[in-house]
Amino acid sequence: MGRSNESDWAIIAGLIESILKNVEGCVMEIGVGPSSIVLHRGASNCGVEYHGCDRKHRQCDWAEEQGIGKMYRMKSEEFLPLVPSPIAVAFIDGTHNAKYVIAEVEAVLKKLAIGGVLFMHDTYPPIEWVCDTGKKRCGNVYTIRQGLENDR
Repeated sequence: MGRSNESDWAIIAGLIESILKNVEGCVMEIGVGPSSIVLHRGASNCGVEYHGCDRKHRQCDWAEEQGIGKMYRMKSEEFLPLVPSPIAVAFIDGTHNAKYVIAEVEAVLKKLAIGGVLFMHDTYPPIEWVCDTGKKRCGNVYTIRQGLENDR
């Protein structure tokens, strides 16, 4: 878990409670990591349920050790039907394959509250080598953002 720390999530930390005070719904996250601490804290501070999922059991074990609570150890397609509606804040940082993330986004949008916010990680890579799927960095998930921008 050493690649990132809580300060890397300052933007979400600064926004989540404002969103949750104005939008009814839960917080859900696909892909567990340091972001989970910030998302769970915001949900707890606002009295909102947090639902986190990762197919990697060690990620969920780590989150529970941090006091984040029960995690769902499964693939996102199994998890998303279990997440209650509406979703006020969704954070997607699971697989870095556009095909799977598109399915996740479509499922989340069906449950997203009016005024809810969907955050997607690794969709704006800073430099080209980060996109190298052979090195398993952010894969081709950034193409989703590019597609959305082109559809404006």
